[in-house]
Amino acid sequence: MKRILFRFGTSSILILLVLVMQALLYGGFVILLIRGGSEAVRESEKDMFNLVSRTLSWSIEAELDVVRSLTSALSHDKQVSELFASGDRKGLLDYVMSVYEANKLRVSRFHFHRPDGTSFLRVHKEEEGHDQLAEIRPMIRAVHEEREPVSGIETGKSGPAIRAISPVFHNGTYIGAFEAGIAMDNVFMNHMRDKFSADFCLFLLDEDNTPYYQAGNWCAGGCLPAGDDLARLVSGKPVWSTECNSGLPVALYPFRDYTGRVSGVIKAELRIIPLADSFLQLRSRLGLLGVLLFLVLSLTLSLSMTILLRPLRMVVDETRMISARIIRGDLEFRGRVETLSPEFRDIIYTVNEIISALRDRQGILQAIVEGLPGFVFYVDIRPRVLWANRRTMDRFPSLVGSDPSLVQDSFFSSEEAVLSSSFFSGSVITVERESSGRWWEHAAVPVRSEAGLVTHVIRISTDITHRKETEQRLLELNDNLEHRVNREVEKRKEGERIAEQQSRLASIGELATGMAHEITQPLNAISFSVENIQNRYHSGALDSDYLQKKIKSIDSDIDRVRRVIDHVRLFARSTPDEYSVAFDVNRSVENALAMLGVQLSSHGIEIVFEQAAGGIALCGNPYQFEQVVINLLSNARDAIEERLIDDSEKNLADSVPGRICVETRLDGPFVVLEVRDNGTGIAEECRRRALDPFFTTKKEGKGTGLGLSISFGIIRKMAGDIYLENIPDSMGTCVSVRVPLYLGEKESCSDE
Repeated sequence: MKRILFRFGTSSILILLVLVMQALLYGGFVILLIRGGSEAVRESEKDMFNLVSRTLSWSIEAELDVVRSLTSALSHDKQVSELFASGDRKGLLDYVMSVYEANKLRVSRFHFHRPDGTSFLRVHKEEEGHDQLAEIRPMIRAVHEEREPVSGIETGKSGPAIRAISPVFHNGTYIGAFEAGIAMDNVFMNHMRDKFSADFCLFLLDEDNTPYYQAGNWCAGGCLPAGDDLARLVSGKPVWSTECNSGLPVALYPFRDYTGRVSGVIKAELRIIPLADSFLQLRSRLGLLGVLLFLVLSLTLSLSMTILLRPLRMVVDETRMISARIIRGDLEFRGRVETLSPEFRDIIYTVNEIISALRDRQGILQAIVEGLPGFVFYVDIRPRVLWANRRTMDRFPSLVGSDPSLVQDSFFSSEEAVLSSSFFSGSVITVERESSGRWWEHAAVPVRSEAGLVTHVIRISTDITHRKETEQRLLELNDNLEHRVNREVEKRKEGERIAEQQSRLASIGELATGMAHEITQPLNAISFSVENIQNRYHSGALDSDYLQKKIKSIDSDIDRVRRVIDHVRLFARSTPDEYSVAFDVNRSVENALAMLGVQLSSHGIEIVFEQAAGGIALCGNPYQFEQVVINLLSNARDAIEERLIDDSEKNLADSVPGRICVETRLDGPFVVLEVRDNGTGIAEECRRRALDPFFTTKKEGKGTGLGLSISFGIIRKMAGDIYLENIPDSMGTCVSVRVPLYLGEKESCSDE
């Protein structure tokens, strides 16, 4: 009985001690929790203040990068400079509208400025324009004076904005500037409000550094910064203050304009204080919970102490030993289960399985980390390096446990920006930097918690020097190749020009017979007129009326000869490629027929010209177009002569006489010239190659194979095309030339 009482008394004392210990532990836990919570609130406020300060600075810089990229791209766009220089406001608006639509939710302002400081085009407000802005916008004035890009924050007529302005040049001449802007009082503020789920408002500073409210959704009537706070803000330092109306903490962040002057303040209410109220409620609840917990523990311990204490102590001791071995790195040790009670053996079995899994996972992770190229290390949000691979430790032995951005080595020169961007954007950040003569690609890969928050970052740095050198060599090769291609293109252009001139000279040879007829006929008429005048003179019957009549006739014939010679001279002259005028297609065909008509008639070939009614204008070189007509007529003549020779050799009695039909007509927005003959026709395989240079079906010495090729080149320069097809009924060939109709009014159409 005494033994029972002793055991009962011992157990009671033990239970009482356990309960007292639990109460003390619980009280200590509550005290530590409350103190830690208060400290957490203060640290959270401080961290959030610093976070928002850095994020605002990075966000403004990021927005500047966006508008700089847009202004640089559009100011160097050749089409933009062409439209801007020509004053085509509507065309410029249509051209840049797709870029504006893709960016307007972020970059809300696209603006073109003339060199005199007036507005040329507001894409975001296209109905506005021609107002003078250079007097009120120093950034615009600076770009016009320096002809260099300018970026930064500037307050305009509609408020402050993050702006970038780039000069625009056309053929080396400054024609104005292009501006892109992000409004701070709506787009940027809304972006920050969405990012932090906080309230923001904007104050601007006047010339006396007195703040006045500009924009925001809650603090239009709030207290303005003053005194020491205002002085600190004007010096460019942020302030953590208390809102005088509500007693809530607020953050005040100054920002600078493009000249470096502090021009405004962003005010943010972060609403962190409710966290402290939650801790006060938690403290009252912890008291009640402590009483309930004390009662529950008393009952539980009194029932289970005797049953569980001894085997549980053994499990604890065994588990403690296992933990100590694991901490020392011994993953081979296993807990013993023979001396334990059967009901606790499963615990040790499970612990042993956990040890095996840890060992396998450690081996896999170690192999992965060591297998990655370059330097690899793991960073928390403070930031502090938690571990690194062997190569990193060999290069930087003291890196683990330190802040990598503070390491005095050029390798870590961009570490703060890379880590901060990855932590706060939650995206993989990659930058390339040079260090000690080597190029490195630094990648920051965010690691998220189960709640989706970025808690750590894996940093991987890879040596890309070989890739950079390869890219440089490739750029040099591309540059050399481009020069070679340009030289070859120039050679080809020169060859084409020589071939075209040779073809024109060959066409002049074709015109020789026609020229002789056109010149001989008026010369004979002049000779007869002179002879008649001489006869009248000798017979004494020469009067002034008759003499004047003959003189006019002689002048007309001389003028006819002069026109033929001038036309052939102009036709033979080499004109510049850019020479382009409006001319009548019917007149060009008539000129060609006038010079070839006699030759064709002498070969017994009938010419029929069916011309469209009225004048039909084309834009191009009229003499080159006449060369095309002459080439087509010459090819038709040769095809007819070849057929007539074949008919003669076959003694055909019903051989059809040669006939060439030339027709001009309108087909919608195109002018069509058709040359149809009743010659030999053209085979399908020859038709596909007929426009190739030096391809000919004529006998050796008869043709060069350049006529159709050069004609095709001339028509293509006029934005037209040439088509060849057989005529089924006559077995001849039809060549169609389609060229856009010219509807302009100017005689010179080279600039239209």
